[in-house]
Amino acid sequence: MRFRFCTLSFLLLMTFGSSIPLSAQSFFIDSLKVLATDEKLSRGEKIDVMGELAKTYSSERQIPEALEIAQQALSLSWQESNKKYSANIHSIYGYIYYRIDSISLAYQAVDSATWYAAQTNDKKTKAMVIFRTGWLHFMENDIEKSYDEMLQALQLLNGMEEFDTESNIYHYLSSIYSQWRDPEMQFHYTKLCLEAAQKSNDLDAISNANLIMGNSYLNRYRKEKETKKYLDSAIYFTQVAFKNSQSKRASLSSTQAAASLNLSNIYLEFFTPQHQDSVIFYAENAIQIAKKINYTDVIVNGYGIMSEIPSSQGNYSEAEKMLNTALLEVEKSLKKSPILNFRIYNALAGLAEKENNPEKALAYFKKQQGFYREIFDNEKVKSIQSLEAKYQSEKNALALDAAEKEAAFNRSLNMIYILIMVLGALVIFFFFRSYRLKLKSSHQKQVILETEKNAAQLRADYKEEERARIQAESDLLQERFGRMEKELLAGNLQVEEKNKLVEMLKDRLATHGKKDPLYSQLEKLIVQNTKIDQGYDEIKTEIEEIQSEFVSRLQEKSENNLTRLDLKYCSYILMGLSNKEIANKLNIDPKSIRMAKYRIKQKLKLEKDEDLTQFITELNRNSKG
Repeated sequence: MRFRFCTLSFLLLMTFGSSIPLSAQSFFIDSLKVLATDEKLSRGEKIDVMGELAKTYSSERQIPEALEIAQQALSLSWQESNKKYSANIHSIYGYIYYRIDSISLAYQAVDSATWYAAQTNDKKTKAMVIFRTGWLHFMENDIEKSYDEMLQALQLLNGMEEFDTESNIYHYLSSIYSQWRDPEMQFHYTKLCLEAAQKSNDLDAISNANLIMGNSYLNRYRKEKETKKYLDSAIYFTQVAFKNSQSKRASLSSTQAAASLNLSNIYLEFFTPQHQDSVIFYAENAIQIAKKINYTDVIVNGYGIMSEIPSSQGNYSEAEKMLNTALLEVEKSLKKSPILNFRIYNALAGLAEKENNPEKALAYFKKQQGFYREIFDNEKVKSIQSLEAKYQSEKNALALDAAEKEAAFNRSLNMIYILIMVLGALVIFFFFRSYRLKLKSSHQKQVILETEKNAAQLRADYKEEERARIQAESDLLQERFGRMEKELLAGNLQVEEKNKLVEMLKDRLATHGKKDPLYSQLEKLIVQNTKIDQGYDEIKTEIEEIQSEFVSRLQEKSENNLTRLDLKYCSYILMGLSNKEIANKLNIDPKSIRMAKYRIKQKLKLEKDEDLTQFITELNRNSKG
């Protein structure tokens, strides 16, 4: 009976840490120990180093040391305000507990990691915690949850260039689609896994990705055996993984062991007996490496593959010897594995049947059944623990969700209370402010009323005084007009006498020649007298044209606001004098005449577009009419 070996897809190797060769592993641990004591490191950096050291101890199955260093790191993380450190250490606890089959504690650890991750804004920490939670769900065969969490972690890592972690996530997504029997999507994520690994420039990640790519092509070939290129591709990528893992820069001997075992299996399953040397070479290489890193699964599979060759040749004793050697390796292993024992005894029973030795076959079969019961009991206990852990995890998640909702509701309620208090304070503030403003406004209105009342009284007093002054000026002007009329009559007589005298002087002057000096003197006197008469005529005209009715009409129109000077301006305007002429008469600047006209228009209540000269002319005409 053929030994049921498997092609390793390296799922158990790519967890939070990886197996490293004993010499390299020891050097790595010592380096981390030295680095953890470096006083130059900040507390956060020291926590990260101790977390890496705890993972490494766990991968070497040094669980007490791993738990001790993890506890020290956790104690330090509590002193940090940033909860990303506590989240990271709790997720490492989840890996450690799962390695010792403490499923319940593993779930509690990732639940705590999730809670701490929610308290930080560090996207990388959130992504790593979600990824590690997805890993735990994958290991517990909760594929749907694992798939969702892997995608969430990828989304958070977008743009961060964490290519090694992305490669790891793509690997699990590829495995999930493999279980869902979707080869297209499996191959899609396998390619992404290899691309991300190449971007990371991490030789271990590249080796792992090539190993996965080889497995993907091998699965496709098993379904489509007529497509030989799939088998060639499977061998090519597996050999690349094997060669890369042999490099000095690579630290994962487990990758080399898995790649070597897969190559041995490929040559055994799909090639002729002429390739037995390749089968044995790669199987022995896988066993040799696996013994150094305590990788019992690879050891058992290696001996199982090697037992197939003598079994196929009829050398059953040699095949039995190899299987018993595998059995001894399982017994020496620190971690007991009834599944491996079951598979070995199943293969031994098959060999006994081929030898026609029913007694031996029955003995092996009984031992096989004993391990089967142990496997069943272990699986039952593990299933119960897993269900209980999942229940507690779901319960904690629901409690956490309820607590978050309650906290959010309380925050909203507190905000509402604060808002109500603020609004109430604002209402009271505005009420009192409005009341004070009303009092102030009422007081100001009273002051304004008093001011307006006083101003009105002042204006009334001013108008009364102005009216009395204008009346006095008008009376004075009328008195002056009367006096000037009398003077005009007297002046007329004097002018007539003077004119007679002038005529007589002109007659006398005619008797003298123009060369006579007396002639020129008399001529100057006559010219001067003519100018005096012209000035007198102008005064006479002014007096005659300023009628008392005209003045009365002007004062009535202005409500007695025109001064004596204003009336004089109006008289000159009525006489048709220009601004310049009026200015010359009064010996003032022409600009003052324009300002005086503007002031007179305001007192007469004329519009801007009304002409003052036209108004005075029409008023005078109406006065005479």
